[in-house]
Amino acid sequence: MTLPSERQALVFWLHATGMTCRQMAELFECSAEAARSHLVQAQQKARKVGLSYKIELKPQPETPDKESGMGIALRLAREANLIQ
Repeated sequence: MTLPSERQALVFWLHATGMTCRQMAELFECSAEAARSHLVQAQQKARKVGLSYKIELKPQPETPDKESGMGIALRLAREANLIQ
């Protein structure tokens, strides 16, 4: 068994955190196809040793479009019972 390259390991980890191939391509300044190729190769190597991950995205609560940054901070502080 061959170990994943540094790029393959990084792409595997970034994908596990939710990053898309397109985002990784921008980060590494390569094509999305190249990023996807690194990911597929890393996933194949990971499968051989029994390593896998599952991405579960939690829905984000909607915030009003007109709420300011300070308004959001105050609302979150109230929800956390930091202020009244």
